[in-house]
Amino acid sequence: KRLDVAWDAHFEKGLQVVGNSELGSHMNQSVTGNPWYGLNDGTNQWYLQAIQDSNKLYLGPTWDSSLNIDTAGNVTLPANLTGKYLTGTWIQTTDATDLGKTPPKVAVLDNSGWIYYRTLQGLRADLGINDYVVEQGTSGIWTYRKWDSGVAECWLLKSKTVTGSPSSIIGNAYYISTNLTDFPAIFSEPPRGYGSGRLGSGIGWLTCVPNEKASITLFITGNENSTEATVDSLLLAGRWK
Repeated sequence: KRLDVAWDAHFEKGLQVVGNSELGSHMNQSVTGNPWYGLNDGTNQWYLQAIQDSNKLYLGPTWDSSLNIDTAGNVTLPANLTGKYLTGTWIQTTDATDLGKTPPKVAVLDNSGWIYYRTLQGLRADLGINDYVVEQGTSGIWTYRKWDSGVAECWLLKSKTVTGSPSSIIGNAYYISTNLTDFPAIFSEPPRGYGSGRLGSGIGWLTCVPNEKASITLFITGNENSTEATVDSLLLAGRWK
């Protein structure tokens, strides 16, 4: 029932242990080829073999579902896998959760297929993106955008009617002036602008004069002696920081 070996022992034909056994220390097998150990539960036979060329362990050729390895060699991990390197052809996730915020890092592949990360700033530099929109939206009949570089812009989505000072005459044309203040409050300095407008039913033109960060003066010229004018289009640009 018990075999005690005080010194090194050599078994020419192998050693078979029936029943439960426990090794009090490590066991080495000295061979010139690939060392292996046989595992048998009385019905199934497995082989745990160390492949010297690739420095990997191989379990086969029969498989046990309790080991989470199928007959094709696919492994299902019942828990976390901890190690240094994991290599293969495909990596697929079947249970992903939304991060719910802007990621600080993004996974990328190098030419050899290794996974690394790049920050968002690094990715923008890699892709040659020198500027990008940090905020955009609408305010009334205006659309606006703010850029990371500090540039801000807004423009009209549709025509609007403005009123101004009593029209004055220049030759055969009339003009009015008015201060515009209903554009989005996105500028830190007086914006510049250009657009089109008319005073009356004919052809007219519009001139923008910087005033304050929340106000711009418009001069609108046309063929009608009126205090009302139509602004057909208008784009304002300046800085928000």
